Amino acid sequence: MVSPGLAYQMTRLDIGGLDQDQSGLAAARLDSRSSASVGDVAPRELRGAAFGIYDLAVGVATFVASSAAGVLWMVGGPELAFGFSGLMAVVVVVLLLFQPAPRPVSRCS
Repeated sequence: MVSPGLAYQMTRLDIGGLDQDQSGLAAARLDSRSSASVGDVAPRELRGAAFGIYDLAVGVATFVASSAAGVLWMVGGPELAFGFSGLMAVVVVVLLLFQPAPRPVSRCS
């Protein structure tokens, strides 16, 4: 059995890897900001461990989300997988709208 993602990659015309370049630029933009946040809040002597824990959490969350999307795709097709993803995006936006304002972080270097 061929996964849907592999079948898609095998059948589409890739002109110079344009979509991969764009996703790489987006990842570079977002990853640098989140990594800077980790560096800002972690004490200097624990900064390496903080980056390791952060990257572990991102990896686990990515694995869980990808696995859940695959299960939803297999159970209900792309409509269910993308519908659930859209619903989760709406939930996150609503939660962010009602989030209290962040407190300033004091640097303890």
